[in-house]
Amino acid sequence: MTEIGTLIASLASRMVDYSVCNLFEPILSVGYEPGGVLLKR
Repeated sequence: MTEIGTLIASLASRMVDYSVCNLFEPILSVGYEPGGVLLKR
């Protein structure tokens, strides 16, 4: 049970990291310039 639990936990953390990277990469790359301009104002 514990080995399966740790396996699921590590897999879930990898999936979360992957989804977070996929969500924020286009926002940071595409929206960096307008975001910076908005923050400067």
